Amino acid sequence: MLKLKALFTKYYQQLTSNEKYLFQYILDRPQEIANMSISDLSESIHISTSSISRFCQKIGFDGYSEFRYFLSNNENEEKHAQISDPDYIFEDFYSTKKLFNQADSRKLISWLEEANIIFCYGTGMGQRLVIKDFIRKMLPLKKIVIEIEAPTELSYYSHNSNAQDILMIFSLSGNVDNIVSQVALFKQKQVRIVGVSQLGQSVLSDLSDFNLYYQSQVFASEMDTYVSFLPIHYLTDLIILAYKNQSDNEELS
Repeated sequence: MLKLKALFTKYYQQLTSNEKYLFQYILDRPQEIANMSISDLSESIHISTSSISRFCQKIGFDGYSEFRYFLSNNENEEKHAQISDPDYIFEDFYSTKKLFNQADSRKLISWLEEANIIFCYGTGMGQRLVIKDFIRKMLPLKKIVIEIEAPTELSYYSHNSNAQDILMIFSLSGNVDNIVSQVALFKQKQVRIVGVSQLGQSVLSDLSDFNLYYQSQVFASEMDTYVSFLPIHYLTDLIILAYKNQSDNEELS
């Protein structure tokens, strides 16, 4: 059975803005939705019951009842997921590659080629390690990549940026409420904002001029929560490979 996030990845491009909002709402609270009637969901999210039924049919279910049954089973499967099984990472890689293929990568690569400076900011330790690796990968391409290590530094670098620069923000959830005002300073300078996060509607996706998404399953237990950063490393590999391929093709033409 397809997991809930995999469904989101599969049908994302076919959904309307309202349906994406509905799907994100469900992703944030699947167990709660599994226990709600269609009328209760309609009232809580202010979307008609007929629209919810059409949404369920669009993503492969007969109707809301079957979808709610899927949510209940999916929740039980997640509870029994074993971190010791390494095969889950291949599903994350596959979904991340699919999301990258759906994005307008030529547009992003053109921006990277044109950029004087590529600023990178990570919201956590894992994201900052990804940025350090991304900088290493970019060295042979002779691009200037600067890591911004703290929210206070965002304001400083915004004053030294211009429309020929890019700010890449690496996040897990895309919830970056604490840096909205600093990012606004870059936008005032017409710096292009590239958001890198898990798929879904978020503060970061709304702020960004271009969104790159990846999938990384979260495993929760009574003792800890585990999330792999391998998919985001893989995503940066895809960016580098696309950059090299596009540059090589431009040299041949």
